[in-house]
Order: sequence, then structure tokens, then C-alpha cells
Amino acid sequence: RGAHVAIEHEDAASICRAMIAAGVIPDFRTPSAIRLGMSPLTTSFSDVWNGLALLRELGSERRHEP
Repeated sequence: RGAHVAIEHEDAASICRAMIAAGVIPDFRTPSAIRLGMSPLTTSFSDVWNGLALLRELGSERRHEP
């Protein structure tokens, strides 16, 4: 139906909130999944690149923590 990537992380809920604050809209799935949907008609390569770079940055630097 649609293209998406789901990533499991123990802090998925707080990472999703941090991504939304940065302008990337993920989908949180309980208990610990971050889902990113990418429509080929409206999502550019740079949108995907920037969104995944933000995800990598938040996860590795733990910037999502309060």
C-alpha cells in the first residue's frame, strides 16, 4: 500500500516527539517503534536524507532526552 520504514528503539516515544519538534513527522507505534512513511510523489531524496540524519543524530547523541 505505501512505503514505510519502522525502526525499534527503547526511547521511541521521546525520539518521535523530538523529531516532530524539529519538523519531521514520524509515527509512533507502541511499544517501541518509530515509523517513517515516504510517499514517492511528495517526498524528495533530500527529505528522506534529512529525516534519517535527524533520527541518527537524536539516537546517537541522546538529544531526545529531557
